[in-house]
Amino acid sequence: MRKFLFVLSAAVLMLCGCDKENDVLFINEYGFGTMVTSGVIQSDGGLKYNITKNEANAELQAGKRVLYVCDILKRISDSEFNINLKQLSYPLSKKPVTPAEVDSSKDEFKADNPANVDMAWFAGGYLNLRVNLFISKDADKRKTHYLNLVLDKEKKTVTLMHNADGEYYGEGGMELEDLMLAQTYACFESTDFDTSYTLHWKWHATNDDTGDITPASGDCSYKFQ
Repeated sequence: MRKFLFVLSAAVLMLCGCDKENDVLFINEYGFGTMVTSGVIQSDGGLKYNITKNEANAELQAGKRVLYVCDILKRISDSEFNINLKQLSYPLSKKPVTPAEVDSSKDEFKADNPANVDMAWFAGGYLNLRVNLFISKDADKRKTHYLNLVLDKEKKTVTLMHNADGEYYGEGGMELEDLMLAQTYACFESTDFDTSYTLHWKWHATNDDTGDITPASGDCSYKFQ
């Protein structure tokens, strides 16, 4: 099973224009960061964004990991700007678990179903993953999905674990015509591991003749270094 993974690094934001409060210096800036206070985002690139306009009408929760879209309104300094917040979401953000903490009696660990990592990068003190998984086409029938990252320091691996609560394509799961592919982000604190580790996850095999995915699944991996 061949898989391509993109590893991203923080980029430097280049801004131009004048500094009047009502002018827009940069539109639709997109990125991850931390809501350090209820009105300030610290971007993964090290910039401080003061939310002076909240077009998204989003609830601002201090201390949370955020995914944002904003317009840059005014330069305060080389690293601080006033912004108009246009979109805001709170991606899954949690600590990894150890193999000893994987308890099959708990809902989140009762199964390990396929979930495909198609993007991974270290930034903001997290390993950030963009994950594709199947969900029911019928919104009323959708289940709760659980994502965890299992950190094994002895093996130097981190493994994405997914319990779909029966909502997946494969043996014992749903048929492909009942499902749609959804995309989500998950951020796991990376204090205790780094790019010397290997990332593992489980995804469906692909039919070599047709290119279609099959119910069967297997291990995928990516070594950061």
